[in-house]
Amino acid sequence: MKSKNILFLTTNNLTTNPRLLKEVKVAVEAGYLPTVVLFDFDNWTNNIEHSLRESLEGVKFITIPATRKNLLSWLFSSGVQYGCRKVYKFLKFSRRVNAFASDKRSYLLNRSLESLPSSYDFIISHNLGSLYPAYNFAEKYTIPFAFDIEDYHPGEMVSRDAGNEKERREFILKKLLPTAAYVSYASPLIGEATFSFIHDVSEQKRFLLNNAFSLLEFQQPKSLSNSRTKLVWFSQNIAAGRGLELVIPVLYSFRDRVKLTLIGNLIPEFYEAFLKQYDDVIEYREPLPQSELHLQLANYDIGLAIEISRSDINKDIALSNKLIAYAQAGLFVLATDTRGQALFIDEHPQIGSVFQQSTEGFETAFRQVLAKLQPIREAKQTRFAAARELAWEKEAEKLTEIWQTF
Repeated sequence: MKSKNILFLTTNNLTTNPRLLKEVKVAVEAGYLPTVVLFDFDNWTNNIEHSLRESLEGVKFITIPATRKNLLSWLFSSGVQYGCRKVYKFLKFSRRVNAFASDKRSYLLNRSLESLPSSYDFIISHNLGSLYPAYNFAEKYTIPFAFDIEDYHPGEMVSRDAGNEKERREFILKKLLPTAAYVSYASPLIGEATFSFIHDVSEQKRFLLNNAFSLLEFQQPKSLSNSRTKLVWFSQNIAAGRGLELVIPVLYSFRDRVKLTLIGNLIPEFYEAFLKQYDDVIEYREPLPQSELHLQLANYDIGLAIEISRSDINKDIALSNKLIAYAQAGLFVLATDTRGQALFIDEHPQIGSVFQQSTEGFETAFRQVLAKLQPIREAKQTRFAAARELAWEKEAEKLTEIWQTF
């Protein structure tokens, strides 16, 4: 039987789109022939991105430059976005105008698809900017397409033209999701929020796809009984507004007993303005490939999942990659009480606890952890074993089952 061709679309790259990366790996392992259309960035992701693409044998990559280095393309796409925003109030019914006004990469992605053949069996799109190009290409060649809702986009904080942008995002989702062959979503509350205003996507066409990872990416937790309490936090960027401001002053007051490791691209301005004064309690590490990062988590006691939900509905209902990664590594999780994280820990109480989104809330929770640190450490192996139920291998079965129907 001839292998089927899957076309994956994203407005990011593999490094910054871990859900896409996991799906591409599933496709390769299941014998499909994936093509990925994605963007190239001239930033901290370069080395990791190169390694990831090299590791995916049999995957074809079509890249689009996303920086000003390709000045003509950057200027033209910026002009298209500006023009679409100007005419938006007159053309609110236009799918194309809504899409290009919302995200200029949507225009770049749509244009790049014009030269592709119609030889794909189905399309899977990630990130809102890829939804219209997927829909447009699928309609042109009568190919089924799917969409993965990684975030609740109408609820994200937007700095410019916020009211219109929320309308655009809701319009794009409402008009295009009903035409998709299926819709996956990254947390129960993201699915609930999305389908609260989109009623014509049947239950059979939508399903939860948790932000889990492969069992193979984690190792048995290490015993840390005689060391300082070791905490870890990771993200693409170590930057302001991510919740670190709430927890680091508290940890600094316990600096003779604790060590916090921050893994990610350190933003110099944030370091100078805030982090520098707390260097005694912090260790910095550069961004790591996902597989290496997950192996390193075995060396810590506590994982910090400190999402801040103020003014951002998406952060309140999302379920971050880091929370599930900590759980799969066997760490005890200290998480802010966003609705998404509180629901997850309520369903899996053995993995950790939540605290109010304030310095006082974290201090109360952290003192409780220190008071029962030994039992927390002793339960590390038990948490690690229980988290096997969260593994990506179980989530991947949902994908391969539905892909077989195309």
